[in-house]
Amino acid sequence: MNTPSTTSIPTTLSQDDISALFTSLSPSQPRDVRTQGTVTLATYVTHTRDGKSPETATAEIVRVLAPPLQHRLSSTAEAEALQALAFFGVLFTVDPLSAAALLVNEEIRSHLADVPDIFPGNAVAETALAELLSQAAGVKACRALVREDWDEFLKRVASSGAEDSKTKALLALLKLSRGGEEGVQGEAVEPAVSEDDEIMLSRRLAYDLVNVIERKEEPLDTVEALAHLSLTPAVREALSANASFLHALLSIPRSKERVTLPVLYGISVTLSNILAYRPKLAGEDAQLDRLRRMAKGGLVKGSQKLKDEPIPRLERDDAVRERCRRLLRAGVVPALVAMTKVSADSTGVRDTVGRAFLSLVEEKDNRGTVIQAGGAKALQVIIRAGLAGPDASVLSPIQALAKLAITSSPLLLFGPTPSASIDAIRPFYVLLSHPQSSLLQQFEALMALTNLASLGPELSDRVATQSGLLGSLDQLILDDNIMVRRAAAELVCNLVSCEAVFRRYTVEPGAQGRLHVLLALSDVDDKDTRLAASGALAMLSDSPEACSALLTLPKGAENTFGIVVQLIDPSLVPQIVEIDTSVPISESDSSDERAEEQPDPGLQHRGTLLLRNLLLTTKPQPDAKVAERAGAVTALVSVLKTFGGKEGSEGMVMAAVEALKWFVQKGVKIDG
Repeated sequence: MNTPSTTSIPTTLSQDDISALFTSLSPSQPRDVRTQGTVTLATYVTHTRDGKSPETATAEIVRVLAPPLQHRLSSTAEAEALQALAFFGVLFTVDPLSAAALLVNEEIRSHLADVPDIFPGNAVAETALAELLSQAAGVKACRALVREDWDEFLKRVASSGAEDSKTKALLALLKLSRGGEEGVQGEAVEPAVSEDDEIMLSRRLAYDLVNVIERKEEPLDTVEALAHLSLTPAVREALSANASFLHALLSIPRSKERVTLPVLYGISVTLSNILAYRPKLAGEDAQLDRLRRMAKGGLVKGSQKLKDEPIPRLERDDAVRERCRRLLRAGVVPALVAMTKVSADSTGVRDTVGRAFLSLVEEKDNRGTVIQAGGAKALQVIIRAGLAGPDASVLSPIQALAKLAITSSPLLLFGPTPSASIDAIRPFYVLLSHPQSSLLQQFEALMALTNLASLGPELSDRVATQSGLLGSLDQLILDDNIMVRRAAAELVCNLVSCEAVFRRYTVEPGAQGRLHVLLALSDVDDKDTRLAASGALAMLSDSPEACSALLTLPKGAENTFGIVVQLIDPSLVPQIVEIDTSVPISESDSSDERAEEQPDPGLQHRGTLLLRNLLLTTKPQPDAKVAERAGAVTALVSVLKTFGGKEGSEGMVMAAVEALKWFVQKGVKIDG
């Protein structure tokens, strides 16, 4: 068998070259011959398209290939017709544009329609035709034509054809159902394949895959079909519970045999679908989703109200978590890691592998397994490749890495020294600032950056000097969402020791407004937010400028002292701070409701240090009577009574003593 050389393919094939190509792609040829024929056809197409517009190149390919294709399709010789069908199917995988143009050619369309009549009852021809139609159904531009010409044929074969042809026909119908277009006359297309058919087909294909791998054959067709089928939750469930199938599927990326990118892409799509959670919607998207489910649910019996259709059992989080555990036990992480290594240049594989990792690390208990199997390193490879021009697809792998960085030491993920974590700063900032990032992604980015900043001065300085980050923090610390607001405050608290951040909150333009926000956050209902904001203020109050700014806010010094005092003793209720912004700081912010709270040692420590600095560091020094009216003396005395002599409280006690001495010097009488 002589196939044209792939090293010197002319842009116009000779008749002998064309004949050799058709023959090499015949189903009767050995696998290696068909593989070489595919490579040759792909090389011809590439050479023809080089330097030409898509339209010009397509016209040239159609001019060369249409006559021999028409001739063989119209032949009554089975061998020639099979060559034509196989060649046409391969062309759809190699160059969909020219294949689609050939399919709408009236003569070819007519000859193709005659094939079932010329070869009635011929299972081989029926299978080859169904496979061609399956390839065509995968191309958006061809779906309407395939429905119009071949819907009845595909349904008949899917119902009563031989096993091979039935599989191909069902896959073609499935692609038509998944295509999402309207019918030829603009009418909605009803699903052509039932869920039971899909489950049956997936079981057959899973069995086929096991056999294909054992025979060391090319699994592309089977993998592609499973990628389409795995969009159905019932199929995902069945595949995740099939141990022999999972063993075969996951062995492919780790095989020593060279695996093609289309196969790896099909595997990554299948795994990503099996592991996928329902999208986590918020705001308007969540409301629209609820309205859609209510529309499906119909009316509540005996009422005019719509009922909310429940989420199907196999789409609920607990069902997905179980599927993730099954795949972890089957060894999915080493397979994903292997795919990352051999296909880092494939955007499609990177995207789907990143989504698969994100699903796996959703449950905290799975994260250690993912890290131990090399998942964190694989995610870093995916992210580096995706950051060249970050679109929304890079957010999933970054979010997966952020989840790992939140619950595990960055030293474990990125390397044994703090400096090894520097490269993680930019990806987490991309997750924080990307226009398409969700609130959850922003929250997790903040948490991950906070963990990085906690590794030491070098890392916190690098985080603080990441271009654009401090501006983003100014916005997020005022966000409506309590969790995002808290995480932003915690990151600020971890960064205020950096010179750039310290100056931003003390002497740079806008510093008083930023301090005002931190003071307001020190008085919200959420205790963790109060801890973070008051911790930042305690450190910033080493600056006389910061103290002066806090005591000259619009509500006055007594309001500031009152809020600080309540950190020490919640029963001393101050007035509520107000800031000049249209963005509310919290949902209630009612200090009165906290009057019954038990004092928190962390807040007491922060409040005592902050109060001492406000009294001793501010220039000129504040009015002692104003601080006394706010309850400062009472609060400081309670600190001495509670913490005096307690190990580990020496710093707080010393601050309280210094503050009380200041009051004595100002002529204030100390009782108790």
